[in-house]
Amino acid sequence: MLRCRLDRFPDSWREQLRKSVRHADTRVQREAVAAIQTRGMTDYDKELAETARDANLSAELRIAAAPASRQYIRQIERKLAA
Repeated sequence: MLRCRLDRFPDSWREQLRKSVRHADTRVQREAVAAIQTRGMTDYDKELAETARDANLSAELRIAAAPASRQYIRQIERKLAA
């Protein structure tokens, strides 16, 4: 997916990407997060925010997911502004 030249992924790919963010294999999760970040996709906020907050996941994956989630960034901005 990272090397795909399509402007927009087909819906079936997008749904699979959504599932991949929460996949049991962390390698699959990392690839999904990387694809979302690289493509600038904005409709995965819920999944990325959940991944960033999941203490059972590796710090590496949580840190990778956090900047890709607009929801997570807004939470940090509110905390910094307080």
